[in-house]
Amino acid sequence: MFKEAILHRIDSEYSYPIDKNTLVVRLRVSKKDKFTSVKCLFNPAMKFLKFQKEIEMEVKYEDNDFLYYVAKLQNDFPSFSYIFTLNLENDPKTYYVSDEGIFEEYDYRFSQVSAFRYAFINEDDVIKVNKKFEGRIIYQIFVDSFNIGRKENKGYITRAWDSKDLFAFKNKEYHPVFLGGDLKGITLKLDYLKEIGIGAIYLTPIFEAKTNHKYDTMDYFKIDEMFGDESDLKELVNEAHKKDILICLDLVFNHTSFFNPMFQDVIKNGRKSKYHDFYIIDGDKPTTNPLNYMTFSEAFMMPKLNGNNPLVQEYTLDVAKHYVEKFNVDAYRLDVSNELPHSFWMNFKRELKKIKEDIFLIGECWYNASSFLNAYEWDSSMNYATLFSAKEYFAEKKFSTKEFIYRLNASLMRYREPTNRMLLNLLDSHDVSRFYEFVKPNLNLYLLSELFLISFIGTPMVYYGDEVFMEGGDDPLNRQGMIWNSSNFNKKEHYILKDIYKLRSLEAFKSGEMKLKEENSLLIIERYNNDSFYKVIINNSDKKIPYEFKEDEVVLKNNAKDNLIEEFGFIVTKRGI
Repeated sequence: MFKEAILHRIDSEYSYPIDKNTLVVRLRVSKKDKFTSVKCLFNPAMKFLKFQKEIEMEVKYEDNDFLYYVAKLQNDFPSFSYIFTLNLENDPKTYYVSDEGIFEEYDYRFSQVSAFRYAFINEDDVIKVNKKFEGRIIYQIFVDSFNIGRKENKGYITRAWDSKDLFAFKNKEYHPVFLGGDLKGITLKLDYLKEIGIGAIYLTPIFEAKTNHKYDTMDYFKIDEMFGDESDLKELVNEAHKKDILICLDLVFNHTSFFNPMFQDVIKNGRKSKYHDFYIIDGDKPTTNPLNYMTFSEAFMMPKLNGNNPLVQEYTLDVAKHYVEKFNVDAYRLDVSNELPHSFWMNFKRELKKIKEDIFLIGECWYNASSFLNAYEWDSSMNYATLFSAKEYFAEKKFSTKEFIYRLNASLMRYREPTNRMLLNLLDSHDVSRFYEFVKPNLNLYLLSELFLISFIGTPMVYYGDEVFMEGGDDPLNRQGMIWNSSNFNKKEHYILKDIYKLRSLEAFKSGEMKLKEENSLLIIERYNNDSFYKVIINNSDKKIPYEFKEDEVVLKNNAKDNLIEEFGFIVTKRGI
């Protein structure tokens, strides 16, 4: 037996409560071992010594190297002591897995110190799925590039709406890029967004700043005049809510603009400034040559805030409270949030939840964010791991369907199930090339990637213009003006994509269970609940592949007929339970 592959950790993604009486446990084992039985023996600590309840565990996930056995333990009293038992093929012994290791015998007399133990399930420790956001498609809007609502006071525009000349630096000189999109323009398009199935809008920053992206905040309490004013934001939120569309704002608390009055006061007054310790400065005053203060990504124009400072925590919390209390926003996307301390986010979430219990907090992190994704900090994170796996599978054909599933399962095993249900899944954003750029002009292949995004467990995010197959490489080419006169609005693929988005209105896709399978190189995504069972069958190849769906009802299809899924085709089927 490959003992070194066996893994379980208390109070982690391998052991977590989902309600006051239920504990989910996972056990990782090597795929090289052939187990005939994997069980969990459990009971509250005070009973475990004399009697152990028993549950057979099932393989729920598989990756390249490991199998993951899962079980849900239930007690009337919210306390669990437990161990695992393993039985192998052609081996009569029973092996016991406890917190002290793997043994051929187990002495229950010492279980108080040797068993795995979840001492008591406290309600505050349970990660709760945000039901307000669950299942909604979030639509990300780069505000300057989406739509012009107000025609007046646009003298700041420096590029034509359809310009592809979006680079601000030319011949070492800075030439700002502004297209003219604003908040009013978004409000005017709410009916359009509702019609294509959007349930929430995530806006890039709207606060006063020097750039078009506004990630260099000058005044957190002032809406940038390019985008409008407070009345425009109130109108947008109110009208969106009337259509059951939620609003998410982007908060940038890792750093400010060099021109933020707080930082300018430090430049002028040094240590005498009350804002000196708002930043991380090695010396009396900030200097750029040599650079003596911490910045975002070595950009001297973006000095880093000191998130360890209680006064900074208080100030930024006041900002977040302001937009909840005055404008009733529903969520925040938290820029570069992985560079701020855990204490910052614990205080932030605790205080913000007091005024809006169902506020949704999405952290930006491009890697494993599990240390932030708990009941006390973020609710969700931008799931770039799935984005890059999808790019390698659909666009680059780097690995097989089975290997793709293994990659996805390994990613899912980073987090607890309630977290996986809230992760923000995306194929592109303002930070990366548009996905269509990698698969063009193959619209059928693009539809497959979008179908995967909508079908995968979690919260799907669509970048503005994805629905009309907008192109664009890395920043800033991915921030071109929305093509409202695109001929792609009339293509059949656009209508199919809208039908794909509508799948998210089905309960099985919104909140149901998910299972990933491979059959004859086809990717199968099963979504199901107590009432219905859906299969999404994807052919990510240039070959025709037979597939019999028998009596199942066909809900949606493309490039598929007569039990045959043609190249880059798909079928979505349904049957009752």
